[in-house]
Amino acid sequence: MARIPEHQIQQLLASVDIVDLVSGYLTLKRAGTHFKGLCPFHQEKTPSFTVNPAMGIFKCFGCGKGGNAIGFLMEAEGLSWREAAQRLADGCGIQLDPAGDNSGEQRSIEEVLYRINEVARDWFRQNLKAALRGTGPVPGYLERRSLDHDTCEQFLLGYAPDSWSGLMDHAAGLGLPREHLVRSGLVVQRDDGRCYDRYRGRLIFPIRNVSGAVIGFGGRVLEGEEQGAKYINSPETELYHKGRELYGIFEARNEIRRTRSAILVEGYMDLISLWTAGVRNVVASLGTALTSSQAMLLRRFAERVIFLYDGDKAGQTAMARGAANLLEAGLELKVCRLPDGLDPDDTLREHGRERFLEYLEDSEDYFRYRITEYRRTENEASPQAYREFVQGLAEGAGRIQDTILRHEQFQRIHRASGIPVEEISRLARTLVKPASSSGEGAPGIHEQEQVWIGPEHKRARELYSLFMRNPDVRDAILEELDLGQIRHPLLKSAFSLAIEAHQDPGHSVESWAHSLENRAMRELAIGELVAGAREGDLQLTRDLLFKFQAEPLQERLQQINTQFRSEALSPEVRSELEQEFMVLQRQLALLRKTQRKPSAS
Repeated sequence: MARIPEHQIQQLLASVDIVDLVSGYLTLKRAGTHFKGLCPFHQEKTPSFTVNPAMGIFKCFGCGKGGNAIGFLMEAEGLSWREAAQRLADGCGIQLDPAGDNSGEQRSIEEVLYRINEVARDWFRQNLKAALRGTGPVPGYLERRSLDHDTCEQFLLGYAPDSWSGLMDHAAGLGLPREHLVRSGLVVQRDDGRCYDRYRGRLIFPIRNVSGAVIGFGGRVLEGEEQGAKYINSPETELYHKGRELYGIFEARNEIRRTRSAILVEGYMDLISLWTAGVRNVVASLGTALTSSQAMLLRRFAERVIFLYDGDKAGQTAMARGAANLLEAGLELKVCRLPDGLDPDDTLREHGRERFLEYLEDSEDYFRYRITEYRRTENEASPQAYREFVQGLAEGAGRIQDTILRHEQFQRIHRASGIPVEEISRLARTLVKPASSSGEGAPGIHEQEQVWIGPEHKRARELYSLFMRNPDVRDAILEELDLGQIRHPLLKSAFSLAIEAHQDPGHSVESWAHSLENRAMRELAIGELVAGAREGDLQLTRDLLFKFQAEPLQERLQQINTQFRSEALSPEVRSELEQEFMVLQRQLALLRKTQRKPSAS
């Protein structure tokens, strides 16, 4: 996807009053040159959320979140970087033009498709209202499925009459080109060029993205009607990509953010049944195994996901495939066990709301669920089934980012299978491909990842902090720093990009930090900008550079000393080590001498 030029982003940020923007979500009070309030992203009683209008940034010193106006809107509304930038631009009347020769043409096509979807949505809704006044199959179906007026309005439900050209004729009357109707997926074109409406005689479910725009449709045949597949969905279009969207995400996003938990079901009616029962943090995967893109969409709002899939083989297979992506996204994963043979909609009808909520409350850890399910049929399981069981659990555990949690699941698999933890860990490494094997290197600036910089990276972290917060020490760091010594991938990538921005006359470190799309990298950078320069930074920089360069030399000297104590050391190897030892000592002495020199300033 083409990038938005930096000068446009800077124009956008300069046009946004971040105090006005943030004030739409919380109460701010002036504190000197800053504004403070209770953080909207975590629960707190003492305000630790600060807005700096001069720099156009916010920072919470409680949960660590920080950024510019784009970053705030991303957090507050669960938008991607591009979605947040576009929403701000629309509010300011600024046109964002991604680099690329055909960007304007593509935007024009997308605008037409959005318009077509809006027209279709309204037409379907009018048809539903008209059908409810008649005597056809629609009123009875809605009554049997407990779809009342409020639910239909909430989800913009509609009805496609059993007509081959009803929507086409309506759109033609509004001057909408037929080729774009085909491109939207609402109209199908035959090989002979003739066209017909895709949805006929079906209840219509508009599919909205996280911003609320209609991007596609699903259609369910009414009971007793013979019209092919029970459900049909929009094909892939410029607006609708099945593997990236979740049905109900727009309606559920605030409740998911509040509870930090999302319930994942398979289809439209399961979701709507839960919604009418008062369960509002629910989304549907649109009948497909959950993809990594959908997992990252959930990660914007939730910390845990509860699977509420059908208990049949197809549902269990889809759950296993989706679990790997959810675990890799860093989400806690649970499974709600329903009575055999019942889907969520059936369970609500047969057992009632209170019992259903008890099932949800009893949701169990995903790995425990998989182990329990296997043990139920263990006596009849084939060696192949056992292998698939162990491999599935090992792969899932191997995708967990947290080391402690990953090891805990390895232990659980060991207890269930008897296979040593070391062997399970080895198996997981063979099953889970590292990011680099898929063509990805260090974390890129577009990824939305969480990151922990441990104490082993303390020196590099402190140097990065100094580089970001104090322009006066940047050249000194550039002169001495060897980026190859930085081992943390995201920190190394951030440092490298910050240096590029510093050395580019047309850019600045500050503007680079504001334009970052990667959430972890942006919060890391802006957190340091907020801190600002401090007295003594130059001396601290010299001390840190010395330690950063000296520690590897000191570690190697210690290793050589240990080797000297070995009686098995040959004369030739001892001689080589002695020469290396002397070279290292001279390098260390030179570093100490340089470090003691007074500053030129």
